[in-house]
Amino acid sequence: MKKDPDIPTTSTTEIERLIERVEQGKLDQADMQRIVKLLRLFLTLLNLIQAKNMKMGRLRDLLFGIKK
Repeated sequence: MKKDPDIPTTSTTEIERLIERVEQGKLDQADMQRIVKLLRLFLTLLNLIQAKNMKMGRLRDLLFGIKK
């Protein structure tokens, strides 16, 4: 399965660092773009789940990639 270009990806480390900057009130333009990307990912996941025709295996593959 190829990656869906509409689903943004962000590493856990990147998110944790972003959370720290949010808590400290030290956001820059790149942080704002990451927040928008994460919120779009959240909305995409909600839409996929609400569609009810998404199988859990497919959702897992989208979230975590396909096991090799």
